[in-house]
Order: sequence, then C-alpha cells, then structure tokens
Amino acid sequence: MSDENTSPEVVQLDAGTVYQRIRAEIATTDDISFKLLGLVPLVSGAGILSIAFSDKVPVLASVGGLSPFGAAALNVLCLFAATVTLGLFRWELRNVQTCTWLILRAKALEERGLANLNLSSKFFARPKPPDAIGKERAEKLIYATTVAAWLAVPFAIGSVSQSAALWQAFFVLTGIVIGTLTALSGLFSRASVELERPTRPSTKVLPTSRDAVAPDGSDVRILLGLTGGGMAHFELAPGATSKAVTHRTVEEIWYFLSGRGQMWRKQGEQTDIVDLGPGKCLTIPQGTHFQFRSQGDEPLAAVGVTMPPWPGKKEAIVVSGAWRPTIA
Repeated sequence: MSDENTSPEVVQLDAGTVYQRIRAEIATTDDISFKLLGLVPLVSGAGILSIAFSDKVPVLASVGGLSPFGAAALNVLCLFAATVTLGLFRWELRNVQTCTWLILRAKALEERGLANLNLSSKFFARPKPPDAIGKERAEKLIYATTVAAWLAVPFAIGSVSQSAALWQAFFVLTGIVIGTLTALSGLFSRASVELERPTRPSTKVLPTSRDAVAPDGSDVRILLGLTGGGMAHFELAPGATSKAVTHRTVEEIWYFLSGRGQMWRKQGEQTDIVDLGPGKCLTIPQGTHFQFRSQGDEPLAAVGVTMPPWPGKKEAIVVSGAWRPTIA
C-alpha cells in the first residue's frame, strides 16, 4: 500500500480563519452568560413569589398555615433550587474562564498580525471595568444572592419551624453546606487562565532529510521551539541563489555552520551584502528584505532562531532582490 493511502492528512490552518472562529466562540460564551444572568434571577424570583403564597395551596396548607407535608416539601424545593443555582454558578465560572482564554488567544493573534504597524500596547489592552466590578464579580454577586435567597425563604415563611425536628436538622445542615460552598466559590474561586503553558525540556537530533522547503527556496530541517521562538536548520545547495523575501511579523538570528556565500539585506533605504562562512552570525529584523547565495563547493548551512515561532506559509513575502534566484 502506498504512503498516499496510509499517511495522515495534514490540515493547514489559516490564522485569519482561526481568529474568526475564536471571535465566534467568544460571542457564544458571552451569549450563554447573558441569558443565564437573566434567566436565573427571573425564574428564582417567580419561584420565591409562588412560595410566598404557598399557604393558599390546598395540598400544602392546613388550618393556620402549612401542613407538615407542605413545610417539608417547600424546604426540599428550596434546597433543590439552591443546589441547582450553585451548580450553574460553578459552571458559569468555568464559562468565564473559557471566555478569558479565548480572548487571550484572539489578542495574541491580533498582536502578531498587527505587529508591523508598531501599535502601542494600549491598543491591545482591554478597558478596566467600572469600579473594578467586571463580569466575573457581577456574576458572583448575582448567583450568590440567588442562592442566599433560596436558603432564606423557608425561614421567612416559617416552613422550617413547622417541620419535624429531623427535617429541620436536615435543612439546616444541608443549607450550611450549600451556603459554605457558595461563599467559597465567590470569595476564592478565580476564573483566570494562563495562555502560555509550561514546557518540558526537549531534545532532538538533526533530521537526516529536510522537513520542508522555506519560502526563499532553502531546505529546512525543523529543530525545537519554545513559546518565544523556534530553531531550524537551513541549507542551500552549492551554486544556488535563494529567492528574496521579507517577513511580516517574525525576526530571526542566523548562525552559519558550513559553506561559503553571501547575504543581501535591505531595511528601508539601507542595503548591505555580508560574506558568509562558518562562525558568522547575523540578524534579520522584522520587515528586512533579504536574499542569500551559496558560492562554495559544499552546501551553505546555518541554524536560525525565529521569534516568535513561525506562524505559517503566509508569513513570508517574495520581493525583488540583489541577484537572480536560481530556485523556482
């Protein structure tokens, strides 16, 4: 069976498509939060109002107030409502955390995509919430108040005192547990998230064959990377001249290992041509036009560090260079 049938398909992701998908997911999480913030107090308010007139319901009432069954039923109903509200509260904290994570991812793509405009960091900063009460604190306040209201209703209408001693103990203990969990969630739970994940130390041997062909036409063997950048091995065959390119958002440092050649660089109106050989190190700042050629009897080889990591095939733009490229 051929490799075409057994090799897994490689999915190419476009940064613009990913950004649009992230924005759509942010809108979805915000929509869910907004609906719950309206629904939970509304349903709870209607339920509490109905309970306030529960002594008029025949199945629950008795002469002079609630029946023992009615009092126990209302206590259980209020505990159930408080528990459901607490569950929604915990889930909503996770939803806020997911939304924050999506916003950080969108911000990272914006910073990279607009890096060539040299915008101030204030452009990407989010406005501070009024009086330091943002989405997370507002939701904590609403959910905690709703839970407290459900736990207070049985005391307000007297259903706790009208229940049997065993039911009274059950309600009080369960209410303490629910109230404590709600208080802990409100005071100590944080829907924060870190976009950058810790990376374990890695080791890799230089691949024996190329992994890809760079936009300039050189052979690339991918090495290792971290959050801030990635390293690769570049090689240009003897007598070959690369295509001239410039990078949209990344910058690079190259260190040459073997071979002989030259590199042309242009930044604004300034140009230079540098002789290349083992031990030579140079930088390629973001937006610099560059082209290189191999002039020795062996391939011109270098290792390069790309910062931030290489974002994709649309990063490089072919430009006019100093020499005619020999690579199609």
